[in-house]
Amino acid sequence: MAYRWVTANSVWLEEEHNRFELEAGRDLARIDWQRARGRLPDVAQLLGAALPASCAHAAIYPEGFAFCPDCGAPLAAATPPPRPAWWGA
Repeated sequence: MAYRWVTANSVWLEEEHNRFELEAGRDLARIDWQRARGRLPDVAQLLGAALPASCAHAAIYPEGFAFCPDCGAPLAAATPPPRPAWWGA
């Protein structure tokens, strides 16, 4: 049985074992997670989602989650990667 999490910017489905999948997002098409796995920090930033800091129960969590629902470990809000020097000031 999947749980449905509705946040201000998106709708997520939570499968067993705390695996989350984005069902719908504001101004975003459905994400191909097979291709996006290598760019999770970028995807999380676009969604305002959280990334696990010290656990491996899920790869990404909906926005507003501060702790892993399985083990209680704190989650890190996605931050933009540093811009290269050539990006401009």
